Amino acid sequence: MSQFYKCLSYGMTIRLAEYALEHETDLAEADKDVLNSVKDLALEEHKKLCAHLEAELDYEVVPIRKLVSIQLESGLAVCEALKQKKKTP
Repeated sequence: MSQFYKCLSYGMTIRLAEYALEHETDLAEADKDVLNSVKDLALEEHKKLCAHLEAELDYEVVPIRKLVSIQLESGLAVCEALKQKKKTP
């Protein structure tokens, strides 16, 4: 599981670098070079790790309907708990 979360971290790093390069207009050239290097390294490691995980993990995709049902049920459970807490003096 730690490798899966590491893969997510690489993805966020890539998106952060891309966002900064696209939206931060006052970056010095040296900063742009650093961000490009970070992005390229994270992209390379992300691709390697994703390939490794795809080859090694035995997993199933959870259908979206089931995911939404679980989220809705969790939200309703929280609402019910808050409602009960409000009734308690």
